[in-house]
Amino acid sequence: MKTFLRIIAACCVMALTGLTVFAQTDRVVISGTVKSESGEPLVGASVIVKGATTRGTIVEVDGTYSISAAEGETLVYDCLGFVSQEVKLTGKSRIDIVMIEDTNFLDETIVVGYAPMRKSDFTGSIASVKSDELQKSTATVGQALVGRVAGVEIRQSNGAPGAGVNIRVRGVNSLTASTSPLYVVDGYPVADDDFINPNDIESIEILKDAASAAIYGSRGASGVVLITTKRGRDNEKATVTYDFSYGVQTLGRKVDLLNAREFAELYVEARNNSYWAYCQKGGVAYDPKDDNATRVAKLKAAGITQGVDNIGLSPFFWDFSKNDYASTAFMYDTDWQDEYFKRAGMMRHNVSVSGGTKNIKYMASVGYLDQNGIIAPSNHRQINARVNIDAQISKRLSMAASYSMTDTKTREVKTYGRSNGGGENTEGADGATQGCLVAIPNFPAYNDGSLTGTEAWAIANNNGNMKAEDWAAYNTEGTLARSWMNFFAKNWGINSSESPLVVAHDLPIKNTKTRHNFTVSATWEPIDGLKLKAQLGRLWYDQTYTKFRQNSIGSGANIAYNSALETSNHYAISRTLKNQDSLGEFTAAYNHKWGDHRLDALAGFTVQDNIYSSIGIMAKQFTDNRIPDISATVDPKAVEEYGVGRSEYNLLSYLARVNYSYSDRYSLTGSFRADHVSVPRANGVTSHQSQQVGHFPTSLS
Repeated sequence: MKTFLRIIAACCVMALTGLTVFAQTDRVVISGTVKSESGEPLVGASVIVKGATTRGTIVEVDGTYSISAAEGETLVYDCLGFVSQEVKLTGKSRIDIVMIEDTNFLDETIVVGYAPMRKSDFTGSIASVKSDELQKSTATVGQALVGRVAGVEIRQSNGAPGAGVNIRVRGVNSLTASTSPLYVVDGYPVADDDFINPNDIESIEILKDAASAAIYGSRGASGVVLITTKRGRDNEKATVTYDFSYGVQTLGRKVDLLNAREFAELYVEARNNSYWAYCQKGGVAYDPKDDNATRVAKLKAAGITQGVDNIGLSPFFWDFSKNDYASTAFMYDTDWQDEYFKRAGMMRHNVSVSGGTKNIKYMASVGYLDQNGIIAPSNHRQINARVNIDAQISKRLSMAASYSMTDTKTREVKTYGRSNGGGENTEGADGATQGCLVAIPNFPAYNDGSLTGTEAWAIANNNGNMKAEDWAAYNTEGTLARSWMNFFAKNWGINSSESPLVVAHDLPIKNTKTRHNFTVSATWEPIDGLKLKAQLGRLWYDQTYTKFRQNSIGSGANIAYNSALETSNHYAISRTLKNQDSLGEFTAAYNHKWGDHRLDALAGFTVQDNIYSSIGIMAKQFTDNRIPDISATVDPKAVEEYGVGRSEYNLLSYLARVNYSYSDRYSLTGSFRADHVSVPRANGVTSHQSQQVGHFPTSLS
């Protein structure tokens, strides 16, 4: 296995540096062998002229090499798992090298599940990322891993502030179950990573193959992400660290859309084509100069009544008296993407203190993230706090305690869903991003006072249903221009979408999340090499979600503030989610070395209980927007349940792992896990019939 790795490493070096051998008159050929202390040829070891990365070679199968170099130059000998050596040329034409094993490399430990292992003994597929390799200016851990882990797909599917990423370790391997990996933070399994401050992380190990992740059972089917947070060190003076970062986010690419003239031309052409098609159907003469009344009269005389409303040209776009575009058609040329997407800042503050003595080590940190979204007024604010304490009670007894807290407040913009609609289909409508892409460039984003008469004309049919104060808000200079497309949808064939800016600002969605996690563990070593560990932990999670659709958002042919919106399109939602998770892990780990043999064994069991509940209420029938709460409804009968549920499961698992290595060359690993999951019946009673059992054996050599 090590020989294979050496060859791969050498090939990578050759590919990256383009190693070639040059022959010049002042150079001589240096040859020799590169072997280990036991005399084994180190196949694939590299030999490079120091300071000239384009001159080098690799060691052959029999351990020999040859390279052209001049006197006074230095040769660098490098091999995976061995200490690098440098030799300065002093006239010798043959140099034999004996390389010494790098004990730090062999003894480096990695976290692979429930107990650490030597990296050299691990036989599975794992990717390791250290703290200094992370992009700590990002909002989440997943974003910090982008471009850092080979063979792992990390995709940002949602650009909202505070949003996480989708991580695929082995692709999509299930049609029904989750394809997201299991996250384990300091030994505690969790569902996601968006609550962790990247600055608190010491290292991340990703178990990529099924055999490595099998120790976590079915939950590790899509890979396992092991996160280890920072802790204090022995005999370390108290160190206070402050970090600050600031960044700017922008839209990566705009969609190529029509400008005002292009849309007006397309609109007039499309309506005239419809008129021509109806004329053909009715056998009447087609003349694009016919005004709207003439068009309808012609077709009705031919017996065509259905669909004749789709052939007229809005006076906003076309002036029949001049047989040309109306003066209002090109008064605005709004780039809705420029109005909707903005540059947004993101800043992070982190303060940490760490230190320790021989018996007590500690680390405490506080972080604050303030991230604006590129769609105003979206925003994400997050506070993180963490305390890690380690105590050496006696020579054979140690204890550790960890506490972490995350509090987030997010103002969301409803970007998903279709742009038009509303009412009962609360999740499928009011999609502001689609509204941005279909918004008419000939309509304004803000009222500027230049079209007061036209605005009054545009809402004449609805003004009777509008309160005086709402009319003032609708028609005030500098305010958001509302419901232009909603009005034109009724008679002039325009999509009935509200302005995306109105939807973004007047549909407040607020999400508040609080998470607390506390763990305590004790490790006792009764004899050398045997460690008995007990870890207890609990996680509390609370989330509050509120949404209020104001009647200042038009829907269909109903423009903003129309009283018809109060029945179904004016609503409030309030939802509360709670999750409580308890964990107990009890393991025994044994490691022993004799001669060239090394044995690592692990056995134990875990118990986990999870309770989840949610209750939501939706209310309609609001008279105004001043109290955005379900309690402000004028009709108590217009209140209904919205997303009510409760679930609970218990997980009892038995696990074991054995790793044997010989002479630090050959390794054999086997692991086994049995999961027993109990799910309550509908009446809340847990019975034997509700249990599911899974077994996960593996072996690697």
